[in-house]
Amino acid sequence: MNFRRIALPLAAAAAALITTVGAQAAPLKDVRLGELVSTTEVERVIAIGADTRWVNVQHGETVRFLLADGHSFTVDFNGIANSFDLNQVAPAGLLSQRVIAYVEQDHEN
Repeated sequence: MNFRRIALPLAAAAAALITTVGAQAAPLKDVRLGELVSTTEVERVIAIGADTRWVNVQHGETVRFLLADGHSFTVDFNGIANSFDLNQVAPAGLLSQRVIAYVEQDHEN
């Protein structure tokens, strides 16, 4: 049996597996900011109007944002950023303006 004939396909399969696992890892922005979630369990609802420029949230809080056009999205603020533009986690094109989320970190730990 030829070792090279077996080793090459095994190496290719291992490389494909590593690529697949890496592609399924959470994007960096989820770690920094939080994540868009689809859940009915929210701790607070915040309306975003045309004049809304910022919102205050708590770290670990799950917030549903209601837009004037009837759309909504929910964010779990479990990241490490103190502030960021909600457009970074909102579904593409949903927000018509920049809205900064100011995230109060848990000071008990």
